[in-house]
Amino acid sequence: MFLRSNQFAARRAWNRLATSFSRMYFRVARTPALPGCILFAGWVFGGWLYTSLDNNRRESDRNHLDSIVRSAEESIRQQMVSYQDALRGASEFLSGASRIDRDLWRAYVQRLHVIDRYPGATAMVVIEPVGSDRLESFAAEQRRLYHTDFRIHTALSGEGLPVAEHFVIVCVEPLLNPAALGSDHATDPRRRFAIDAARDRGEPVLSRSIRITRNAESRAAFALYVPVYQAGAAL
Repeated sequence: MFLRSNQFAARRAWNRLATSFSRMYFRVARTPALPGCILFAGWVFGGWLYTSLDNNRRESDRNHLDSIVRSAEESIRQQMVSYQDALRGASEFLSGASRIDRDLWRAYVQRLHVIDRYPGATAMVVIEPVGSDRLESFAAEQRRLYHTDFRIHTALSGEGLPVAEHFVIVCVEPLLNPAALGSDHATDPRRRFAIDAARDRGEPVLSRSIRITRNAESRAAFALYVPVYQAGAAL
């Protein structure tokens, strides 16, 4: 009788405890604390997910841009190598010539198909160094041999300052801009620096950005200079 009474009392105590806990749970569930926690957790997770996806997108964009830049650099490098090879061949051709003949130069450049084979190239020119004391006689000789209207003039973007040595264009092929004949590249510091560097180093040198005239319009360009040394000359 005592044992059964104790079991009955324990069961009633357990039932009361379970009922009290259940009521407490439902009271807590009816408060805004639990939905607020869930909403806050959703915000935190959404923010983390957005940040993670945005970082991945930025990393992907950065890798894609790096790939494009590397591809462009390689393409430019290959083009520069092809330009240098063409000009080195022209340098060898000119080094064995007794004098510069415009008809011969025209035939040589036409065989190269410069415009077709070298995209971006507009012309191949021959520049002669001329001392200031020979400037007038040199221009007179060019007029006698080739063009009666030949004159030496300041290059586009040139400063016209006096220089000890002049670098005058005597051949241009294809002759898209006849006014380029007689242009003195020594009057443009950027051109003159590249020419001096190519002559002193004995290798191709690319100028900084310069201005050229094409189709009666001025536009930005670069000039690649390759030195020509007379065959057998002491260097």
